[in-house]
Amino acid sequence: IRRQRQMCIRDRCIGVSEIALRIFLLKKLEKFTGLFPDVKIKLTNHSTNQAVNALKAGLVDFAVVTTPVNLTGDMKSESLCSFHDILIAGPKYSQPDNKIIHLEELQDYPFISMAEGTGTHDHYTKFFYDNNLHFNLDLEASTTDQVLAMVQANLGLGFYPEELASEYIMRGEIFPVNLYESAPDRDIAVSYTHLRAHE
Repeated sequence: IRRQRQMCIRDRCIGVSEIALRIFLLKKLEKFTGLFPDVKIKLTNHSTNQAVNALKAGLVDFAVVTTPVNLTGDMKSESLCSFHDILIAGPKYSQPDNKIIHLEELQDYPFISMAEGTGTHDHYTKFFYDNNLHFNLDLEASTTDQVLAMVQANLGLGFYPEELASEYIMRGEIFPVNLYESAPDRDIAVSYTHLRAHE
């Protein structure tokens, strides 16, 4: 039966964003490869928008990405789980543990984020806009890990997944900023087309 199940699943190419890979997909792939060791998995690392474009072009079978996701045509998306970002700072910009900061008070602080045109940048542009503020980006990062590294180097403040930040906070390398306004949770979602869903 197991051999028959393996024969029904062909090799797969998955477009995946960095956060989706680290928070969700790695754990699932460990289980999947244990059940189907003969199935080859190819991961292509993308931003969310790049992964969706790769899906549209037929370069990947499906995409596992973070929201927001801009879909076109016959693309569909289903949420897999949610995660929460927190605002983090290095020692230079850390705040007292018991101090609650309003987003408006941070307008003169340097902010680090993913580049314009990425889902993360769009998400925080809307978050600031919804609070009647402008998202002034001072430093652009190509990856989420670059955001962390630049925060650790005291170059500014940045939003980072709470699940991934916890170990660095425990080691005292970065510090959470207690915002009065909470950033909306985001989802990790699987995006696919009807055609590829039935292959």
